[in-house]
Amino acid sequence: MTSVKEVMTKKVVVFNEEDSIQDIAKKMKDKGIGSILVTRNDQAVGIITERDLVDKAVASNLNAKETKAKQIMTTPLISIHSDADINYASKIMGDKNIKKMPVVDGNKLVGIITQTDLAKFFTEQRKKFVLSHLGKDLKDQYPT
Repeated sequence: MTSVKEVMTKKVVVFNEEDSIQDIAKKMKDKGIGSILVTRNDQAVGIITERDLVDKAVASNLNAKETKAKQIMTTPLISIHSDADINYASKIMGDKNIKKMPVVDGNKLVGIITQTDLAKFFTEQRKKFVLSHLGKDLKDQYPT
């Protein structure tokens, strides 16, 4: 069994619920990321994605300097424990149509698992499976 903590992204960008969405959007652009987690008293309480910024802020013509994270964040969060099986995480994300899910140990945020993380993991697993089933003559034609 492969656990979520083996596949997750460990560096998570977080903002306080009182921070402006302008600051959040700038950080997302600078870091080249598609989401940030929103905290209250050091606890993750919401997530803001690029889609939230477009659908809830830009499309509604909200003032980015004045609008706070808590006004557009998606909440409540659906999170997963770091020791959970990666297949279980994939199922939850698929069933709930979640592209990014916080990873926790107890109440402590330890990472985020994304569709990109899952795609990389499952692609590598398929590659290993195929290579393990190729004959010697074919195996030499594929780089590992």
